[in-house]
Amino acid sequence: MASDSVTSTPSVTSASEGAETRALVSPYYLHLSDNTGQVLTPILLNGSNYERWAKLMLNSLRTKRKIGFVDGTLKRPSDNSDEAEKWDMVNSMIIGWIYSGIESKLCPSISLVDSAKAMWNSLQRRFSVSDDTRLHQLHGDIAACKQNGDSVEVYFGRIKVLWDDLADLNKGFQCCCKSFDCSSMVAYEKNQEKMRVHQFLMGLDTSRFGTARSNLLSRQLDLNLDSVYSQIIQEERHLSVMRSNEERIPVVGLSAATVNPQASAARFAKST
Repeated sequence: MASDSVTSTPSVTSASEGAETRALVSPYYLHLSDNTGQVLTPILLNGSNYERWAKLMLNSLRTKRKIGFVDGTLKRPSDNSDEAEKWDMVNSMIIGWIYSGIESKLCPSISLVDSAKAMWNSLQRRFSVSDDTRLHQLHGDIAACKQNGDSVEVYFGRIKVLWDDLADLNKGFQCCCKSFDCSSMVAYEKNQEKMRVHQFLMGLDTSRFGTARSNLLSRQLDLNLDSVYSQIIQEERHLSVMRSNEERIPVVGLSAATVNPQASAARFAKST
């Protein structure tokens, strides 16, 4: 009897682990920490950032295996089975997630519907703009993106968001061979990189980085964005050190003059 109990344990454990694995990969699975007030995206929908917000939200839903609830591929079971009840529960959870990802100023104007898919489609119709309009806007925003006294890191972050949005919208060049490492694709990516380098350099503050920019552009080399960014960051640090030294010199001179005020007064009297 004891041996039977021992030999049956692995199969019981295996069955239990199998059931747990199936539950984890099920689109109906919800973690104990999941709640309707949970925010799934690092940014909130504010009305003008729909494309980026939607991409982040879809990515979060995909990691939770819930994408089928918003794209319509996972439909509600028609009967009143346990599956239908689970579908209703997860559908309501996703509606809460979407609503929590919207800025409070927009929430009063958002209709709370019974379907996550209907809510998603409503937001898309309301806030998404046509590809041509968005492309035109992004190209204009990139051309107008300037450092304007910000740190290089902050400025680069602003222009990179625009580049990423443009890349998301513009599917880009696809070679007929469908390969990502053929000569045509390599040439296309190289062209894109070169364009971004020049856009980044053009937006830098001329008063601070004009010389560094000219030096970089005068080199007969292919400019790599990461390398250019690194060199501009180094120049920024160099300028910061120089500025600190320049500010320290007058302070040191003033300190020397005030160490012996009587001697200073005597020298002044002698000179007069």
